[in-house]
Amino acid sequence: NAIPLEGRDHLIEMTPPVSIWGKTSISLEYSRKFTGTGRGDFYRVIASQDSTRWTLKYYDKDTKTLIGQESGVLQAGQFRDFYQAAARSILPYGVTVWTADKPILVVQYSTSASWDGDNLSDPFMCNVAPVEQYVHNAVFQTPDLPSNYTKHILNLIVQISDTSTAIDDLKSVTID
Repeated sequence: NAIPLEGRDHLIEMTPPVSIWGKTSISLEYSRKFTGTGRGDFYRVIASQDSTRWTLKYYDKDTKTLIGQESGVLQAGQFRDFYQAAARSILPYGVTVWTADKPILVVQYSTSASWDGDNLSDPFMCNVAPVEQYVHNAVFQTPDLPSNYTKHILNLIVQISDTSTAIDDLKSVTID
């Protein structure tokens, strides 16, 4: 028996040009309270070229242990969804690491309230920026409508190139 899954958002984001797709993408599951039996996020990986070999590994964000992995081969324009399901289940969660031998685009979708039980979330999607497109400095601003938006969640992925300076590198991240 399929369960009703609702959503009120129109899930759409412009696909970036293939020239800025990358071979490595990293994402974190969206923060929310899991009160139902569903967990994790939906993902889609899209290939830009024929015979693209890709791998997904996902890790517990606290213990760093490997939770699951998948791999496959896609032709240009083909995609693989993780997962289309008729009932609540466990989707990839934690830290996801996507690698490929040719450029790919990874798209992440949050689930609906009826999927994971968190009634503060609404489904939405975003393109996951590839590691090759990471910037060293960024400025952003949250919406300035305090009566409408009272909580803001920010996931930062910090690339460490030298483990001997990792703690100092992480301390250099400033959020004010």
